[in-house]
Amino acid sequence: MAWKPEEIAALRELAGVYRLDGGCWAVLRVKDKSIPPGKTDAWPEGVEYSWAILMPGQAPTLRGERMAGVDNADDSIVRKESEKLPLGPQHRAHEHKPDWKRIKIVAEQEWPLAGKATRLAVAPASPGDLWNECMRCLEQLFEELGLNVPTSAELMEARTTEEDFQQMQSTLRVKAKRDGLVPGR
Repeated sequence: MAWKPEEIAALRELAGVYRLDGGCWAVLRVKDKSIPPGKTDAWPEGVEYSWAILMPGQAPTLRGERMAGVDNADDSIVRKESEKLPLGPQHRAHEHKPDWKRIKIVAEQEWPLAGKATRLAVAPASPGDLWNECMRCLEQLFEELGLNVPTSAELMEARTTEEDFQQMQSTLRVKAKRDGLVPGR
């Protein structure tokens, strides 16, 4: 069952970029999804969403390397899982947990890359359920990393829009180029 328009509007208010401890970032995106006829089981929410927890980087990018996340994009692993069990759940809601066998060194510290998709047992029934999944994902990762898990209030204070984030990113690039830290482009 698709989420109500007022629920989606409230979720859009949470969309943006969140500064996290350790130089990490989280990005929540919510966008309209044109659902093909006969595919409402795949996207029962009626929208596409993505919560990605990104490892630190200089300058950080919104499409940086993920450590974990929750989304309902059309992931091939989830789609194949659905095809194997045509009578089972068909929704695309899934999570990516950190894969500690695949790491990246950033500033001499190890950070995990996101693992393969694992479908959630059930698709979030409401944006509130989705937000809870996002927070669970963040808490698990930060506990594994030994970083402070932000409270909801701290998370909201650390939120910015994608546009503001991109402006900050551009400013960091200009500063790094001026200081000779990156080759000019």
